Amino acid sequence: MRIHEDDQYLVMNGDSYFDLDFSALRSFHESKEARATLALAWMKDTGRYGRVDVNELGEITGFREKQIAGKGCINGGVYILTRSVSSIIPPGKCLLSARSFPS
Repeated sequence: MRIHEDDQYLVMNGDSYFDLDFSALRSFHESKEARATLALAWMKDTGRYGRVDVNELGEITGFREKQIAGKGCINGGVYILTRSVSSIIPPGKCLLSARSFPS
């Protein structure tokens, strides 16, 4: 997948591993004119991961801590970010999470 160096970049957690169509993720990101896009994974039980709430437009509306069992989406740890979000990410090592992306 080609990402324009001057506009967008791909960020991945080191422990992320799931089947993902990167071209579709980029198309979704661009169609929404988003500043940040998170790849979500559908799970039968989100209890050990935490849950990401999404509305009918595919927009993230909230993050829930672990311990909420049931079907839903989790953060897959794969992000497309635009340079404009760099101001909310602390310098050096950081963990992208609900703190970085408040709903």
